[in-house]
Amino acid sequence: MLPGILYIGNRLSRHGRTPTGIDFLGALFERYHHQVYYAGSRQWKPGRLFEMVVSIFRYRKTVNVVVIDLYSTSAFYYGLVCSLACKMFGIHYIPILRGGDLPARWKRNPSFCRIIFSSAKWVVSPSKYLYSFFGEQGISNLQYIPNPVRLAICPFSVRALPRPRLLWVRSFHEIYNPLLAVEVFHELKKVYPNATLAMIGPAKDDTLEQCISFCKSKSLTNVHFPGLMAKEAWIQRSAEYDIFINTARFDNIPVSVMEAMALGLPVVSTNVGGIPFLIDHGFNGLLVPSEDRKAMVDAVIQLCSDGTLALRLARNARATVEEFDEDRVYSQWQPILA
Repeated sequence: MLPGILYIGNRLSRHGRTPTGIDFLGALFERYHHQVYYAGSRQWKPGRLFEMVVSIFRYRKTVNVVVIDLYSTSAFYYGLVCSLACKMFGIHYIPILRGGDLPARWKRNPSFCRIIFSSAKWVVSPSKYLYSFFGEQGISNLQYIPNPVRLAICPFSVRALPRPRLLWVRSFHEIYNPLLAVEVFHELKKVYPNATLAMIGPAKDDTLEQCISFCKSKSLTNVHFPGLMAKEAWIQRSAEYDIFINTARFDNIPVSVMEAMALGLPVVSTNVGGIPFLIDHGFNGLLVPSEDRKAMVDAVIQLCSDGTLALRLARNARATVEEFDEDRVYSQWQPILA
C-alpha cells in the first residue's frame, strides 16, 4: 500500500489565488495513487495555522509522512509550528524549501531553521540554488527534487521570429515587481507601436492597481489584465504570445517560467535567486539584472531582431525542462516517501 500523506501549505487557489506547490505536487501524488490529505485552505492566517495543527493531530495515525511547504515570509512560522507538532506526535515530516528568500531567513533566524531541519526525515529543495546554500550551512539531510512540469499539457511551438507580444504570469505582489513589466512595455511601444502585453494572475497587494494606473497615465494600449486563469487556460492563451518575461525581485524556481520554457516561449528574466540555476544566459534564456528596465527592453528587442537566437534559446529551454517531467520527478519522490 502506498504511503498516506498529509500535505500542509498555502492552499488558497480555491479563493482565487495562484496555485502553489501544494496544488501541483499534491495532484502528482494523487495521480500515483497516494491518499493525500490537505491542510492550509483557510484565508484567515490564525485559522489556517489552527487547521494545520489540528490536521496533524487528526491524521497522526493515518499517514506515513507530513509534507510541509516552507516559505520565507510570515508563512515560515507555519512550517516552524507544524514541524514542532510533528515532532511532538512522533510523525515523519519533510519540509520543501519554497521561499526564494530563505537564505535571508536563515541569516535572521538560524536557530528556528535548525529546529525545522534537524528532526526532518528529509529536507527537499526544488532548486539547486537553495540546495547549494543550505548544503553549505551543513544541512545533511537535503534532497534535490525539482518541481514537476506536466509536459503533456505544454505543447512546444516554434516562433520563427518573435514579435513583441509579451506574456507575464504571476501573482501581483511587490516581490514579483509587476510594475517593471509595464514600464518595459512602455519603452518597447516607442519601438514597436503594435506591441502587446498580457499580465495573468491575481492581485495579492496593490501592485495591480499601480500597473493599471501606470498604463492609464501613459495611455498604453494593448495591455491586458485577465486576472487568475486556470493553468490549461493560460497555456492555451500563450499561443498568442511570443516572449515570456519574469520581473521578480526574489525567486526560487517558478513553475510558470518552467512551463513557458516547455511551451517554446523565449524567456527574459531577472537574474535573482534560483533563476540562474534554471536559466543559463545565452543558452536557454536571457538574464538581466533586477530592476534594470533598459536591460530587459534591450533583451526583448534582441529576441525580436534575431530569430536564430530566439529559436536556439527556445529549443534548449525545452530540452532543459524535459528533466522536470512529472514522471521523472515522482520517481525521485517515491523512495523518500516510503
